Amino acid sequence: MSDSDQVTLDKITDGEIVILPSDGVYTMNCNALNKETIEKLYLLKEKDMSNPFSVSVLNINTLENLIILNDMEKKIVKRLTDKFWPGQLTIMMPCKDRIDLYYVKNKTVAVCSPNNPIQQFILNELGSPMITTSANIYGEACYTSLPSIKQKYEKMPVHIDNTKSKLSGLENTIVKIKNNRVGIMRLGTITEKEIIKTLDGLELEIGNYLMPIPIILNKNAVLAQFIHGENIDSSFMQNNMMEYVKQYLSRSVLVDFGKRNYEKKSICAGYVDLSEDGDIKEAIFNFYNVIHQLNSIKCENIIFVDLYRNKNGLYNVLIDKIERGCVKNSIFIPLCYD
Repeated sequence: MSDSDQVTLDKITDGEIVILPSDGVYTMNCNALNKETIEKLYLLKEKDMSNPFSVSVLNINTLENLIILNDMEKKIVKRLTDKFWPGQLTIMMPCKDRIDLYYVKNKTVAVCSPNNPIQQFILNELGSPMITTSANIYGEACYTSLPSIKQKYEKMPVHIDNTKSKLSGLENTIVKIKNNRVGIMRLGTITEKEIIKTLDGLELEIGNYLMPIPIILNKNAVLAQFIHGENIDSSFMQNNMMEYVKQYLSRSVLVDFGKRNYEKKSICAGYVDLSEDGDIKEAIFNFYNVIHQLNSIKCENIIFVDLYRNKNGLYNVLIDKIERGCVKNSIFIPLCYD
């Protein structure tokens, strides 16, 4: 334990909101039993109080008197927690109706067990659950950079822990257990394939019910594919179509992957590559930082090049995030240039 860890623990104990690095992104944390602090957290996040926060624990036994599971559901939870806890999996489970707990809603509780050593230390010393939520205004992009966190929150009533930590750049995967069914509610570092493999052999239904929570951008963002001149019928180019396209690109930042469209850099207002080497993990880590940078510059449009479809695993995770930030998906941009 360092002096910094003790200070952070004291802040949590005293009812303050603390920003900490977690496994994937920076998070806001507070004592789950302190209602006054949780109300402040709702205001800070600009989140509706009907939408509960998730709660972090050291292990599932912390909430054994709250959670209500049948025999099959207990097997499901054991499989998932044995495999993925501590780590980046949040499990929504049926529980007792406790109106005195802000993290219980409609007899459901969302629980995670972070692998970050600071959070584990606090949970162990605190002896009670801790509210853990991504450190961003609700609906806006998460943070994976300490300097960005400080720039955003240094003048707000929160304590920022300065410990540097390696982050994955993704929030937790969320699954919901109800009536012997497992629903994948949000994609994250843990993929759908891994969930299915972990639960193999159990007679249950696994479905994909992704929650359509948008990622707010202050630009017109689209997910697009370019159609080059040799693939375009001449009639498609009438009425000076290309002149309009060039004007549109001149007001747009192009977000690429693997330098696949690097040659278009000169005809766009800006260009950024999520991973020049085409590394999907690097692209995911860079995604939120790129979003914050794009939100801070003067440009009208953002074009995410659609290079992720028809692929599995983390590609599905990234395209889900991109689509939630776009006003239009799967559009085509005709392009002819020398």
